[in-house]
Amino acid sequence: MAQIGLKAVESDDKAEDEHIVAKGRPSIIREGLKISGNIRSKSKIEVEGFVKGSITAPEVVSAHGSRVAGPIRADNLFVAGHVVGKIYAKQARFGETSRIEGDVNYEKVIIDEGTTFDGKVSFKRLKKT
Repeated sequence: MAQIGLKAVESDDKAEDEHIVAKGRPSIIREGLKISGNIRSKSKIEVEGFVKGSITAPEVVSAHGSRVAGPIRADNLFVAGHVVGKIYAKQARFGETSRIEGDVNYEKVIIDEGTTFDGKVSFKRLKKT
């Protein structure tokens, strides 16, 4: 089952869904695409557009020019865009073009020179996503 926006979309082909998850093919929210609602995935999420809602995935990439307005929970996180909301990540890296507005809970963090940051950064052991 994939969740898009606030609706749940069921697939009739379970084997196909399992195959996609096993391969770990990323879901990409392209530039110009706006999603309002919560996103949960068992594979990588790449955000190039705009998401208003929470994102939960093992790996999340927020590209330069992207915007996320809501909390992010990920094992591995890379941000080059703009995030407004709490972040929970086992490993997080904030690139030189990133802008963070919110608190960050992490186990390992790298903040590149040029990052704009407004919030608290706290070490915390997190459960696997």
